[in-house]
Amino acid sequence: MLKIFISTLLVLFSVEMPVTAASESHLFWPGPRLRTLIERWQESELIVYVDVVETKRWDRGQLSKLKILKTIKGRVKDQNEIEVYVPLGSHWPYTFTETQPSIAFLKSDPKNDYFISFNGRDAGIDVDKETAAFYVSQYKKLPPILKIKDANEQLKKKVSWYVTCANQPLTRFEGVHGIHYLWNKSKKIKGLLTKNQMIRADHLLTSDEKRLLCDTLIEEDPPGYNARDLVRLLRRYSHPKLDQYLINFLKATKNNGWTALGHTAIDILPDRMNRQVAPEFKNRYDEFYDRYCDLYYLVDEVTQAEKHAAETVELEKQWKQLVDEFLGYFQGDSAD
Repeated sequence: MLKIFISTLLVLFSVEMPVTAASESHLFWPGPRLRTLIERWQESELIVYVDVVETKRWDRGQLSKLKILKTIKGRVKDQNEIEVYVPLGSHWPYTFTETQPSIAFLKSDPKNDYFISFNGRDAGIDVDKETAAFYVSQYKKLPPILKIKDANEQLKKKVSWYVTCANQPLTRFEGVHGIHYLWNKSKKIKGLLTKNQMIRADHLLTSDEKRLLCDTLIEEDPPGYNARDLVRLLRRYSHPKLDQYLINFLKATKNNGWTALGHTAIDILPDRMNRQVAPEFKNRYDEFYDRYCDLYYLVDEVTQAEKHAAETVELEKQWKQLVDEFLGYFQGDSAD
């Protein structure tokens, strides 16, 4: 149980660090943040659906031979196969894998015959035929959206484009990530969508889009990787089934340790369901959460994990107790 708990900490709180370049000439869009699908479209010279024919380590990176199955953006003259260099200096590098089809995001290198990929996870997306067909279809719809001159209208169309991605299981991560990026970006633009108000996620989404995302979230069992981020987008979307979904999640997972979705549920349920939580509980939960986060930075090495093993076990017990106490405020609530 302790090993699972520590592994969960490392996954949930892992932060991508700045890349270390394998070679300055091979750097392509270095940086810690995962680019969105639209950003990758805008910054790529060539986007292709490929089969991976061969890979090998080369010059502190990976050199791969790719067979082009479909060109999504750009042109490759008289070539069915291309070579791509992937720098592997990123904290979370993407590597092409033989026999695994991919969507590759590339830029030409004027000094060499091969193409250069993004540095890090942005380099490619592993796909099957169905997912590849969806990406091809979605990217065909993108250029007209990017030509829209009105900032409000273009933003709405981009959000809708990402909602379509979020509604598909295999592209959900990319869709939700894109909506969050637009949400955070729009907060910095005065007068966009609303005047004299802070931009909220519910300002970006139409009623139909909120309902669609809510249905997508509730129908996913068990909750997927993006569940927490979907809940954040729907924070002010009033729907009893969403409230019950969060309560049921806490009931079902209290014995499995803290999760990001569990934290979000505790954070937003009182306001959503008009419940008053005792200040004493909130103070104890905040202390637990702060210590939990602090402990993450102490368990990034085996020796530290062993040193703080007793405390991690104690935090597991506190989590169970806090969830039980919190659920007491919602006894008798039902989605019916």
